[in-house]
Amino acid sequence: LVDENAGFVTGEPVLYALREIVAGEEVCWDYSTSIAHEEWSLECRCGAKSCRKIVLPWGKLPPSAQ
Repeated sequence: LVDENAGFVTGEPVLYALREIVAGEEVCWDYSTSIAHEEWSLECRCGAKSCRKIVLPWGKLPPSAQ
């Protein structure tokens, strides 16, 4: 499994590649960067080494994760 390879980098709702994405590779991004609803959460089972195991809204993430 791979860590995120795409993300929202300009504040606009446009997903950008964060590194080269090879043909056949899954596009992955941190869902917390696109969720604002304060009561929302999701258990994550992606298996990436850097996974926090739970997806929280951006405002609920600790500053180190933002």
